[in-house]
Amino acid sequence: MRFFATITLLASAAVAAADTGIIADLSKYTTAGGAFTVNTLITVASLPSQKAVLDTLANAAGPITLFAPTDDAFAKVIAAGFNSSDVAALTDVLLYHVAPTAFVPSAAREFIDTARPNPANGGKPTKLRSDLNSTSKAVTLTFGLSSAKVIQTDHVTLTGGGAAVIHFIDAVLVPPTTAAATASNVPSLSSLVAALKTANLVDAVTSASGITILAPVNDAFTAIASTAATLTTAQLASVLTFHVIPGVFYSTDLVKAGPTLANIPTLFAGNNLTETNDGTTVQISGAGNTSPAKVVITDVLVANGVVHVIDTVLLPKLSNLPTGSASATATSTAATASPTSLKAGAAKVAPAGLAAAAVAAVAAIVF
Repeated sequence: MRFFATITLLASAAVAAADTGIIADLSKYTTAGGAFTVNTLITVASLPSQKAVLDTLANAAGPITLFAPTDDAFAKVIAAGFNSSDVAALTDVLLYHVAPTAFVPSAAREFIDTARPNPANGGKPTKLRSDLNSTSKAVTLTFGLSSAKVIQTDHVTLTGGGAAVIHFIDAVLVPPTTAAATASNVPSLSSLVAALKTANLVDAVTSASGITILAPVNDAFTAIASTAATLTTAQLASVLTFHVIPGVFYSTDLVKAGPTLANIPTLFAGNNLTETNDGTTVQISGAGNTSPAKVVITDVLVANGVVHVIDTVLLPKLSNLPTGSASATATSTAATASPTSLKAGAAKVAPAGLAAAAVAAVAAIVF
């Protein structure tokens, strides 16, 4: 109780010191009696170590969006082990709650550029996913394997006349972790994690920047157990890199590309994928697949790109796999799969039909 009483006093002082725009609006939610309070947010954003964040919120000319966690949201993340005295971690989290646009959801799914530079993707803005329920109009924000619900939205006119939007949320947004770490926390992807370890690809997948990963579920690996048992380490590595596309492609990009998209490059150089969709269901196949893989979960944000979960292991033409014994090929480029070899093996050709932004992403090969 003493902790939260102190928070309230500090929050009042912070509001008095910066009573303008966004901060002034937040001050309406510092006393008990309403549906929620945001004392902790005001306090941590007002710490001397967070002056840049406070200045951004207090002096923004607009447009700007703040995703404002409630006190209950902060209490949960602190109880879970978040150390708010870690200046670097706190700054990282707070920047992930700010977007340099006045964001109002207008589509079923959108991706928001936040103010947090993403070190795992060349310093580009860290993405946040927004899902709008067409019936209830409820908005859910997703980051990695976690999510937050928007419980209220305020529109604020800033001192300079610009527009600001404050979305009050029921969870603290935490920047996504790497693809390998994310998959390790999903029981249905344990076979994929084991395969990455066997093929010595965990570090390569973690280090790669700006990628799309197609992640098969455990049942998918079970279905090809007889084939997998015959693969050398190098061949397994080739099959796994066949599931990685250079560039970040969300489900919205795939749908916009049209009903059929051929020649999608992968990190198994020279071996491409084909994607089809009917506007709701996305299917992907390789030359060695007798039936396509269905995308069963879309747009899991990770630090170095995005993951789509699929129900079938994608197979290239098996004759394209490297030959030789496991011991003889374990040190080959495909098996070693260092970040350098991944970059060298990435296809430099953009598949026709992608939206302009997607074409640029593939052509640039951003890692």
